Amino acid sequence: MELIANNNTQSMVLNHSEVIDNTSNNFIEANTEKVSLLHLKEKCTIPVFAKDNETTISHFQFINETLEMIKSQFPNTNPKAPDIRVSHVVKGRVPAAIGKPAKELLENEKTIYYERCAFVIEIPSLKKLLMAMNYRYV
Repeated sequence: MELIANNNTQSMVLNHSEVIDNTSNNFIEANTEKVSLLHLKEKCTIPVFAKDNETTISHFQFINETLEMIKSQFPNTNPKAPDIRVSHVVKGRVPAAIGKPAKELLENEKTIYYERCAFVIEIPSLKKLLMAMNYRYV
């Protein structure tokens, strides 16, 4: 094996226009599943505190409120749909199906909830503005 020195450092530096802006965030891919906001709204149960059975905010409610807040605080932007990743599914059933064997459960008798949920909402126009401001002051 031979080590060769590259003295042409200029060829190693990429021009900013040649850099590919990857808008796919694919964050937290390991051991997670991608789901939609609609899935969280229609298919998932709302969690409760075990101590007193009081409801908590659902994943759907939290993400949807965050999206609405972004739209109200940055009205001239067009945020992308949330990229949502979940893991640690907790399977359940509706009260009417208690005592029924799992293999006999109908689809409408099953419930799910995810212990872990992470999301990102990209705002491309805001990202470009911030990048332009950053390059101006460097």
